[in-house]
Amino acid sequence: MKKLCTTCGYVGGSKRVTKGSFFIEIILWLAFLIPGAIYSVWRLTSRYDACPKCGGGNMIPVNSPVAKRMLQEQDSPSLPAPFQQPIPPPPPPGRRSPELRYRIAKDGQDLGEYSLTLIRQMLQSGEITYQDYYFDQSANEWLELGVL
Repeated sequence: MKKLCTTCGYVGGSKRVTKGSFFIEIILWLAFLIPGAIYSVWRLTSRYDACPKCGGGNMIPVNSPVAKRMLQEQDSPSLPAPFQQPIPPPPPPGRRSPELRYRIAKDGQDLGEYSLTLIRQMLQSGEITYQDYYFDQSANEWLELGVL
């Protein structure tokens, strides 16, 4: 069954993830019978479907109303402003290495290019969040600030 990751937008199959450690489970079974059984039950009941791309546990069926709306927004021909504007080339290298700068987008609006120091200050002040985006020139795509 195809699923949609609400974190990164991946569409496809999910991977099954079990919390805990198999090694710890074996040790507990060998050393202590009751804690081993409790740990095994916890591991089996804490399984979840995770996104194979980002590892997030926010996978929903593609035929759900939320997924349909998200997919429709992704397929929309009118992309948000930051995705339509060309990214200017980086400044030529000088004697001093310039501080890293990134183009930032919040709520589909291009905020412009900011230094990494200023981005950190904006995150601390709450002006932007880790769910907002920056343009990664090496990947040539917009990524969440949480991976910066």
